[in-house]
Amino acid sequence: MTINQIVNLPPILEKALESFKNQSIDFQIEFHPFELNGDLPKQGADKLTLYRKKFGNERVEKMVPFMKAAGLEYGVHFTYSGLMANTFDSHRLIALAKTKGLQYQLNERLLQAYHEESQNIGDHHVLAENYGKVGGDVQEALNFLASDELLFSE
Repeated sequence: MTINQIVNLPPILEKALESFKNQSIDFQIEFHPFELNGDLPKQGADKLTLYRKKFGNERVEKMVPFMKAAGLEYGVHFTYSGLMANTFDSHRLIALAKTKGLQYQLNERLLQAYHEESQNIGDHHVLAENYGKVGGDVQEALNFLASDELLFSE
């Protein structure tokens, strides 16, 4: 079995791939965009407020501790502070990162930034900073996000 050389695979993915270790299979990990809440504004809205609106107070009070405990099993320290924002531009930046061989790294970095550090991944400066943290050029990211590159119209 061979896998693209990726450092720090999430434990759940390592475990899944490990089950194929004795087989002659090549794996290519590629991420595809999925916009869960396309109506959210780029500036974001309070995460817990949105969860309460969608699921109700009682369900959120049970969900948060459950998700925090489940995340810890895989080394993820979920936080529920901060903003939930439209992620369209993060998907665009991940597409740019793919052309630089940084797709996996940026995807993981943005997941950590959002879920563990409560960063607003709808904000262009936050996105560009995180792109820089994985080896991308911050100014290139800002220019790209300010452009209409990879914008899709129906």
